[in-house]
This record gives sequence, structure tokens and C-alpha cells, in this order.
Amino acid sequence: MATIEDFFIKNMQKIKISFLFFLSLIIPSKLQSAMVAHAYHTSITQMEYNAKDKVYEISVRLFTDDLEKTLGIATKNPKLKIVNDDKNDILVSNYLLKHLVIADAKGKKLPIEYIGKENENPATWIYLQLPSNGQLKGLKIKQDVLMETFDDQVNIVNVAIGQEKNSYIFNTKNREKLLL
Repeated sequence: MATIEDFFIKNMQKIKISFLFFLSLIIPSKLQSAMVAHAYHTSITQMEYNAKDKVYEISVRLFTDDLEKTLGIATKNPKLKIVNDDKNDILVSNYLLKHLVIADAKGKKLPIEYIGKENENPATWIYLQLPSNGQLKGLKIKQDVLMETFDDQVNIVNVAIGQEKNSYIFNTKNREKLLL
């Protein structure tokens, strides 16, 4: 005759599946999505020279929840939202212009201008521009976006001038690079 313990051991997989199904019915979907975070922290920055307008068009793709968490910590407002909320653009702009910096050989910051942002769930695209004559060689770039919140943050910067393309990888140990 089988004991209750034998029954549980024999049917453990079925019990686990039933329990998980039951939880999925009682936990609201928003809470479920908050419980499942992405496993990596990365951003991609594209810089492409627009010869007609003589500007670098810069777009930065960040995970929205990572940006909101970082800005929430900085403003002591853990419920801060940036998606579809233009009143927080100044926070996004100030943050990005502090953590994405291009400087000349003497260390003088070049004037990057915030254009706007666009939600592409689960990411946010942030658009900037930098007036330039097309020459970036010898300039220094700092890209440490979100690194104060995530020690595994990796930021990739792709730079294109015509047919010439270079990529740079930034992390907590390498926050600045000389552009070639």
C-alpha cells in the first residue's frame, strides 16, 4: 500500500505544473511581467554622419525599465515613468547628456542636443544630434549610461562616416574611448 509520501514523490512533476498553473491564474499579469526581468543590461548607440546637415545623428536604444529604474533612483521616485510622458523628457535629456559625452582633444565637451524619445516596447529610443564637420578621429567619447545601476551594463557604440564604420564597447571598467 502506497503512502502519501510515495504519492507525492511519484507525482511531483504533475503537482509542480498544477501549482504553477494555479499561480498563473491568481497573480495579475502586470505583476507577472514585473517578476520576469531581462537577463542582460545593454544599450546600443548609433552615430551616423549626415553630410547634408553637417550633424551626427545619434540614436540610443535602452531598455525602458532599466532607464526608469535608474532615473527613479536618481530622483527618489521609484514609480517614475518615461513612456508616453513628455514631462519627464528633461530628466531623460539631462541624464543622457551627462552619461554620453564627446569631448575634443583638450577635454572640452562638444554640444550634443537632445531631440526626443520614442517607445518601442521593451525599449526606448532616444534621439540626439551633434553638429560636426564629419571628423571624430582623436575625440574622446564617454558612454557610461546605466552603469551606476547595473554593474554588468554593456554599451555598444557604432559610428558611421560614409562607408567607414567602427564599433566600440563600453563597460564599468572601460567607460571612455578614443575615437579612431
